Amino acid sequence: MSSTENPFSSPSVEAGSVLVDPIAHKPLKVVGATQGRRLANFVVDLICINIATQVAGFCLGVCVGIYVAVTRDESVLQLFESPLMFLFGLFINFSYYVLMEGLFGRTMGKLASGTKVVNEQGLPPSWGQVFGRTACRFIPFEPFSFFGAMPPRGWHDKLPKTYVVSIKQETE
Repeated sequence: MSSTENPFSSPSVEAGSVLVDPIAHKPLKVVGATQGRRLANFVVDLICINIATQVAGFCLGVCVGIYVAVTRDESVLQLFESPLMFLFGLFINFSYYVLMEGLFGRTMGKLASGTKVVNEQGLPPSWGQVFGRTACRFIPFEPFSFFGAMPPRGWHDKLPKTYVVSIKQETE
């Protein structure tokens, strides 16, 4: 049964819908994010993830260096040559998206471009949806799921049933 047939279902967010900002209590106009904004989100988030990975790697390196200096046990240095470092990078990437979108509904890229993640009702996504969005980002060739989609909506939006929308203050 579709939402138009069921009078008890929640309304879906559509372009041009008007929502109320829960913090500022002002009307907001919801407009689907363009491919250009989505690309800007990706680039800014990629830079932020790389910075976070570098900082976390530096801190890990300092801790390991102190450990080696104190204990004279250099066997721990083999960890830096193992697949664990790849998993460390994936953990940082996964944590960035889950924490930012779960807590704020926005990553740094979305904050810079004026967009946010919402569920089908235009409300903040659940933690399950955020976790699903993030997990879907690791599907091979997922970035190609945006091609030809209007409005632009990749698998990491379609599968957990979320949208990235541009929220602008209503000026009328």
